Amino acid sequence: MEESVNGLIVRSVIVDDAGAPTKLVVTNAGTANGTYLPTWNGHGDLLALWQVQADGTLTLAASVTYDTWGKP
Repeated sequence: MEESVNGLIVRSVIVDDAGAPTKLVVTNAGTANGTYLPTWNGHGDLLALWQVQADGTLTLAASVTYDTWGKP
């Protein structure tokens, strides 16, 4: 899946066979440019988004916590 703004691709989302996002590539967005990998819990809720650095290491870009009832 891709998202374009004014004819420029700004996001590409790679999904697995079940349709779950496995990689997000952001371009033409300034400092947010890069490749991001999501991590999920056993319920399919997003836990974190990791940015892949040039050397292959991962840096935490965002994380989500949920209460007992699953509300972010």
